[in-house]
Amino acid sequence: MKRSILIALFASVWIAASAQQVGSYTNSFFDDSFSVTAVKKKDGALSSVRVSVLTHYYHSPLEMVSVWKDYKQGKLGNEVISQGSIGIEAKNIEAFKAAMLSARDEYLKMCKTSQENGAAGMKQKMKTKFPKVFASWCPGNYNEWFKWGLRVKLTFQTMDGGRMVAIWNPRVTVTNPSNRQYTDMRDMYLVLACKEDFDSIVSLLDVNMIQKDL
Repeated sequence: MKRSILIALFASVWIAASAQQVGSYTNSFFDDSFSVTAVKKKDGALSSVRVSVLTHYYHSPLEMVSVWKDYKQGKLGNEVISQGSIGIEAKNIEAFKAAMLSARDEYLKMCKTSQENGAAGMKQKMKTKFPKVFASWCPGNYNEWFKWGLRVKLTFQTMDGGRMVAIWNPRVTVTNPSNRQYTDMRDMYLVLACKEDFDSIVSLLDVNMIQKDL
């Protein structure tokens, strides 16, 4: 047990120290840009890429639009909204890109179907399968925490007002590796609301370009 805790702590400190931003993607739903960072191994090889997403508590994705706007304008006082990330191991990057492109095409088809059928309030799980990813975030002043073995499972939804989105909004709980009595929970918000939202992320997952920037 002690060995696994020490390994987890070392990995947390090492990854946080070696992450390097390689670009930013635009997101029309939150009307903002979010970073994409790369992490390299000690030998310089690419270890993983992390796509930043908003993390918070108990808000629906639609509520988070106004919450995030208020936060950026300094209207929430001492409340902190962090940006966590969806991490993709190097070996899974190409599979993740392919899944994003497949999900984009599936999303566009579902948008067309919803428009043609007038399917207000439509909510349906999407079929595209993603490779395993991990989630990470920094709770307060702690080192980054990680949740491994997750899969992006997008849901197509027609929101109030007719806006059509693909959402992955998991509630992730992690136990502190140095004090297992303490846990932290986050809702994560990956919301894609147009073709460009998918393409913007995919364009940054070019392994050859990322390697050149490291």
